[in-house]
Amino acid sequence: MTYMKYILTLTVACMLLSSCSTSPTTESNAQESDMLKPDSLKNISLDTLKAQEEIINTKTDTPVQAVQKAEKKRAGNTRGKISHLFRKSGCATVIIVQGNEGDAELVLIPKDALKKELDTDGQMIYFNYHPLKMPNPPGCVKGMPAEITDMEAE
Repeated sequence: MTYMKYILTLTVACMLLSSCSTSPTTESNAQESDMLKPDSLKNISLDTLKAQEEIINTKTDTPVQAVQKAEKKRAGNTRGKISHLFRKSGCATVIIVQGNEGDAELVLIPKDALKKELDTDGQMIYFNYHPLKMPNPPGCVKGMPAEITDMEAE
């Protein structure tokens, strides 16, 4: 019984394949296809049609995709705010990174001085950082020392 189903399936598949294959090189088929084309397409070359299909098929970016592409182009992966919150106690500049929902904020103490154009209170920046195993500078009671790289203003 299963052999008969198998043979029947193969037979139907062969019939479908043989009935669907046509030779596009015959002159009558070419004339028939020209008759089916609208007048505006009869004089357009195949290359032009392919180019138009490519234009139609190209996808435009949604606003979310555009933002994601812009974020990928940034040098730094972390977003933070420059702060002079602890200057009174002797700590020069810190970078405050807001955590995700429910996480505490992260306070980074840059090992090296920041560029003057970026070192303004409240300036949002993108950067990369690497935590350092060293004591906090004098006057910096909150935060952790870090090497800051790839900084750019938002």
